[in-house]
Amino acid sequence: LAMGMFPGMELRVIENSRERIRFEFDGEEHVLAPVFAENITVQEKKLDQLSIDQNNTKTLNQIPKGERAKVLAISPACRKQQKRRLMDLGIVPGSEIEVALESAGKNPRAYKVLNTFIALREKHASFIYVEPLKVASHVK
Repeated sequence: LAMGMFPGMELRVIENSRERIRFEFDGEEHVLAPVFAENITVQEKKLDQLSIDQNNTKTLNQIPKGERAKVLAISPACRKQQKRRLMDLGIVPGSEIEVALESAGKNPRAYKVLNTFIALREKHASFIYVEPLKVASHVK
């Protein structure tokens, strides 16, 4: 957590030796001793699965008011403190988020995530890649 790692994130292993494990994420290189790395579970991904198709994936600012979505990833353009803030608010891959309220100018908007309301400006919401969730229809 202190390094900014979270469940579902993508990283690339550079070196895996008995002395250290070097890897990178968010454009920065990190090193862990094997004794610490043993506590981290990873799953290998195919190269064609490593990135979000930014041209065909919606961002949170594109989701209409009242709709829900599942977070897929946070853009690599969102870095360091900004990304850390979003993650601390519960915006991590797999979490569900709802567009709850809009201000008069639609900037910022309120989102419900983990039963908490948060406000995000459009710029920050545009860093969050999401998959819209289908709304269940009520049958009478």
